[in-house]
This record gives sequence, structure tokens and C-alpha cells, in this order.
Amino acid sequence: MAITTDNILVGQGDLSIDGVALGATEGGFVLSQEQEWFDAMVDQSVGVQKKKLVRRRLFGKANIAEAALANFAIGYGLPASGISGQTLTFGGTDRGAVTGSFVVSNGNPAGFDRTFTFAKIVSLGNSESPFKRDGITFVPVEFEILPSADGADTFFTINDATA
Repeated sequence: MAITTDNILVGQGDLSIDGVALGATEGGFVLSQEQEWFDAMVDQSVGVQKKKLVRRRLFGKANIAEAALANFAIGYGLPASGISGQTLTFGGTDRGAVTGSFVVSNGNPAGFDRTFTFAKIVSLGNSESPFKRDGITFVPVEFEILPSADGADTFFTINDATA
């Protein structure tokens, strides 16, 4: 099998939510998918006769190396309205979902931008930030990617620029 080295992508990407850059990351951006299938089985056969996709969930994760208040709000599933001046307020029983559009940009095999656009995300707020004397304070951001509400169930698009 021939190897096309141009298709091996190496390099950093840029993350933004609603057009606001999240800044530097550590460990990149991880996109994961969970699928659940229904197995149609009948008494007359020992094997699965048909499979049907019944559930699909997509998730994204990144460690943001810029511990700005806005990034803490996103990472902990808090609304931006929780920031007043230089203070982010944690608390309350109903944090509400943090939603928005999310864009990941990096290079494509032709050397131009490849952009992943997620129309709607919900920050899950499952974060743990280390505060260390000899290390960077990261803000882990974990969110679920929701499908479009237009009936097409589109989770995201990938666009390769040509120039």
C-alpha cells in the first residue's frame, strides 16, 4: 500500500465558541462518538439478521491552557452571565446548559485550513482543574455535540479550504 504523507496531519488547531477563541491547549482536541445498535434476531438463526442504528452521541474534549474566567465558565458548565467584572460566581441548583457553536480549525492535506463546525454544543461541566506550583493550570472543557434541529440530524460539518 502506498503512503501519501501529505495526508498525515501534524500541527496545532484553533478552538472557538461563538467566535471567541479559547486560546492555547494541551493535548489537542478529542472528538469521540458513541453508537448504540439494535440487533434484530430471530429464533430460526443463531446470528444477527439486521442491525439498525438507534442512538448516536458525539462528545468533544480539550484542555485549555489559558485559565481565563470565560474558559472556567465554559469548562464548568456555567453561563457567561455568571461573570461580573473580574468575578465568576459558582453556585445555584440550576446552572443551565451552556450552548453555542464550536469551531475547530487546523490544516488539511493541501496545506490550507480544515474547519470543523459544530452547530450546537452543551458544556457538561465535568471539569477538574489542577492548581500546581510547577505546572500549568488547565481548564478541561468537555461537551456533548447535539444534532441540528432542522430534521437532518446533522452533528457537524468539515470544510477543507482550497486557498
